[in-house]
Amino acid sequence: MREEILKIYHDDLWKDKRIINPRRDIFIKYSENALEKDTEVSVIQFLHKSNIEGIPNIIKITDKEIHLSCFKGIRIFELLVQLDELKKKGLTKAQEIKELIISRCIEKQKRIQHALFEWRKTQSIREPYPQFKLSSIIKVLAYCTKIRYNVQKTEEELKKLNYYWKTLVSVPFRDATTKNMVFCSDKLSRIEFMPTDDKTQKERDIIESKLDDDYFWNNTLIGDFDFSSCIHDTTLEDDLISIKFHERTFCGNSFVEPSDVIWFGEPNGMRAAISFYIRYYRFGGRKAAYRILNPVNHMVRFRYDTDIFYFFNLNTIMRNLWKDVDSEFPQLLDITEKLSRTLGTNREEIDSFYEIYPNANREPWDGMADVPK
Repeated sequence: MREEILKIYHDDLWKDKRIINPRRDIFIKYSENALEKDTEVSVIQFLHKSNIEGIPNIIKITDKEIHLSCFKGIRIFELLVQLDELKKKGLTKAQEIKELIISRCIEKQKRIQHALFEWRKTQSIREPYPQFKLSSIIKVLAYCTKIRYNVQKTEEELKKLNYYWKTLVSVPFRDATTKNMVFCSDKLSRIEFMPTDDKTQKERDIIESKLDDDYFWNNTLIGDFDFSSCIHDTTLEDDLISIKFHERTFCGNSFVEPSDVIWFGEPNGMRAAISFYIRYYRFGGRKAAYRILNPVNHMVRFRYDTDIFYFFNLNTIMRNLWKDVDSEFPQLLDITEKLSRTLGTNREEIDSFYEIYPNANREPWDGMADVPK
């Protein structure tokens, strides 16, 4: 059973299989297949034609690669981490700037979603975001936490959720998280720093020195990258949930209205609730699996994330959005409740994944770590 769980993690949840190659001026994106590559190229070109600023330029295209211009700056997620740390020091201006940056990101993602609506009209074949991965997440986390659940009834509910989902998706999946956005300031460009132990503190010092520079925070370009996910369709709510209800951007209020998570079209409580379930299981499930099964990579990729946040808040959010959710998905809500009580927060000391897959060992990377050699 343990090897089966680790294989599921390897095949469905492990992100570090992707090869990345950031350089000083070029980011080489390796696509998993031709459709993914062609889709990303098409989306980037369309966003440029739509006059969306802060989209990378395509420099060269090969069979499986896209050579893109590289944004100099700090990922928005990492900027928010630093602002949160400054807030802990009693610098209230840091919270004001955080709210401003999130607001700017929300407004830009709204423009991108509108453009993606138009791009989608040019596409003849569309597939919904693959929800079969939810079953993998539940199986992995149930095994890791030793919770019991009715497998047959859970699979029946997942099939029903998947049926609903296919009828609800209508917009390309942007994956609008702050980890796919860059605050484009040379002053905060991690790639420019020599790889020293105090580089994070250097970054924090620079941010602190700019706290009162309102022009800097209001006018520095925000760049967006990684549009390979647009091969799939998702719901109207998914992008706004990703940018506004991530742990790092969450306002603390679990009582969400359907109108709080939509830019265009008519609010729909059922659609919003299902969107939260899928998004939060993907956000929280992958992070939890890394923490428990692959702590070596978790220490880099997710060391500023708390996976239990998503399971702790999800049921309250869904119940407020959709009064029928308990009768429709009792097993899924019960599993969420059990995970919220059993997942914990400790990182495992033994890396079970690399014990079974030693040849898969690859240096994880995020913008607050060194650029890979």
